[in-house]
Order: sequence, then C-alpha cells, then structure tokens
Amino acid sequence: MKTKIAERDATMNAAYVSVAISGAALLIGGGALFGVRASSGIGLGVVLAVSNLWVLERLVRAYLDSERGRWAIVAVVKAATIFGMVALLVKAGAVDVGALTAGYGALPLGIVIAGLWPTAKAREEV
Repeated sequence: MKTKIAERDATMNAAYVSVAISGAALLIGGGALFGVRASSGIGLGVVLAVSNLWVLERLVRAYLDSERGRWAIVAVVKAATIFGMVALLVKAGAVDVGALTAGYGALPLGIVIAGLWPTAKAREEV
C-alpha cells in the first residue's frame, strides 16, 4: 500500500501564518487592554481557530481525494465537537464568550489577509 503525501501550497502556508500573526496581535492587544482573564479566552479562541483551519484543510483534502459521503459526517462531528466544547467552557465560566469570540476572529481575519497577499506563482498549463 502506497501512502500519498500532499504538499501544502503557498496559499495555505500564508493562511496559517496570517491566522497565527492575527491571533498573536489579538492576544497581545486584548491582554494589554482587558487583562489576564480576557487574554486566556482570546488565547483559547486563537488555538481553536488555528486547529480548526488545520482540521478543515485535512477534511477538504480527504473529501476531494476519496469517497465523499463519509467525510461529510466527519465534518458534522467536528463542528458539533467544537460547538459542544465551547458551550461547556462558557457555561462553566472558564472563559468569557466575548474574549473567546475575539480570539476565534483570528481565523477570518487571517484568511482575508492571506487572500490579499500575493503568494502563489502562476501555474503552468500542461
């Protein structure tokens, strides 16, 4: 059995870097403005954002490379797990929902920034 290893393209690399930098900026700014409690919520949101990007990358790659039906179920389970985990943390009072949302905001912010950055070379037609 041969294992196929796909390389990550420059656009995805830019997305990871942009999300991480956006998250760091939100973490530093939030910590300076709102204190340690907000900083911990923002940090958790950033971790969720980067991990969600990582999981989504793998789900989409697997979905495109194999039978599509079962990966839809995996995507639903992933979303339910994230929502459940966030709900438990907020209900328990472990994190503030505003801080968590601000940290998770690094995902769309980083993706937009990565999309504006010219990273990918033009592909040659075969």
